[in-house]
Amino acid sequence: MDDTVRTGIRAPDRPALACLTGRWPGLGDRCRAPRPSGAGCSEVRHTFQFSPCDSGVVAQPAVSRNTSELPQQHSGRRPPRRDADPYEEARNVVKFGTLYELEPGPEPWPERREYDVYHEAAEQVVLTEELGFDYAWVVEHHFLTGYSSSSAPEVFLGWLAAQTSRIRLGHGVLQFSKGVNHLVRIAERTAALDLICDGRLDVGSGRGFTNEEVVAFGVDPDDTRPMQEHGMRNLPKLWCEDEFELNDEFYSMPPRRLHPKPIQTPHPPMWMAATQPSSWELAGQLGAGVLAFGLGTPDELDAAIRSYRTAAAQAQTPYGLVNNTVAFAPTFYCAETDEEALETAAPSLLFWLECNYGFVKGWSKSDSRDYEFYKRVGTDIISLPELTDEEKRGLSPQAQVIRQGVKSNLFCVGSPETCRNVVQYYADRDVDQLILMAQLGDMTNKQIQDSLRLFGAEVMPEFTTSAAGVMV
Repeated sequence: MDDTVRTGIRAPDRPALACLTGRWPGLGDRCRAPRPSGAGCSEVRHTFQFSPCDSGVVAQPAVSRNTSELPQQHSGRRPPRRDADPYEEARNVVKFGTLYELEPGPEPWPERREYDVYHEAAEQVVLTEELGFDYAWVVEHHFLTGYSSSSAPEVFLGWLAAQTSRIRLGHGVLQFSKGVNHLVRIAERTAALDLICDGRLDVGSGRGFTNEEVVAFGVDPDDTRPMQEHGMRNLPKLWCEDEFELNDEFYSMPPRRLHPKPIQTPHPPMWMAATQPSSWELAGQLGAGVLAFGLGTPDELDAAIRSYRTAAAQAQTPYGLVNNTVAFAPTFYCAETDEEALETAAPSLLFWLECNYGFVKGWSKSDSRDYEFYKRVGTDIISLPELTDEEKRGLSPQAQVIRQGVKSNLFCVGSPETCRNVVQYYADRDVDQLILMAQLGDMTNKQIQDSLRLFGAEVMPEFTTSAAGVMV
């Protein structure tokens, strides 16, 4: 699949997501993320899943530093499971994680809202470890009011490291643009985190999802992809070599010795955020896992995974580590019945959706060649399957929109049976990990924890042995 493939198609014979303003007055005022005029709720016609970042989850057996061995490869569609996690004993059919935007939701906020978001998210991660989840991922974003307050993810991850002992902790993802994060500082902070969490760290890279973030740090959008690729190729060397030197178009640094070194050998597993099709193949070439946030149709997802697996099978990395793994991140809420889940999740999920639409529209006036994909997505209509009268019955217009997304398997929202079917959909497509986006909008801590407990008790055991015996 080349980079000209769109996430969706214009399909006037199938109903697209109707204007959210008409269905839910005032929605356009709930997300204060910057966006150009004309990109308000009145133009929202999309049902797609975009991540906060542009860019996946188990590594091959660790090898000694500075080895010249080529990475082992797999044959067949699904790669063999590998013992990258020294704390893991179960062999999972599907691994499960959660992703945290640290999202305060729409303003006005209650007093100490951001404080509560941080502390409640930490409680939720501790709970997911108890429930048998495998990963907790944290994003990096800047200036996205209401959508994300996760501007210092390494601080939050360090706090999580002190409260957990088994679950793996992931940067999902760090922005690799020099103006945002100097590569040497990325190497230092992640190595220190790996020591603190006793070798449980995974490191994902992204190049920046929003025009507002990239431009604010003085980064040329067209430099974000080459800087990300440069960082992915050089970060392992900074971690592993006794002495390194940077002398290229992005960095100039004389020979230096980096301290501390990570505890994992040869280094922490690496991942790459992938929304546009070209990112999947690049992630495979770099030997990185893929963190997927945005393909809309089964055919596109299948083609992207095939492209990734082919590239990863041929990857040659400096220290033999190939993280041939696919992770997908659907929005999530599980309740006893579909109706309860859809109605409860609708306000927060629609807020999240509108924010992401605004971020994509933010590229519409940019002359960046590297973000042409987002420009196309911002003007294309991504259609959803029409609901039957029975599927609509008893649901508010907002909940009907969410059910359309569930019917397309973009959202994992519903009863345990419905969530189980969504998980099976991705397992059938060779997805190794589902990263549930559980903390959205102004959903309460109790709602989120109850949802995670129900999912852990009634859905996870069918896909992994690590959740067996969990009690609600």
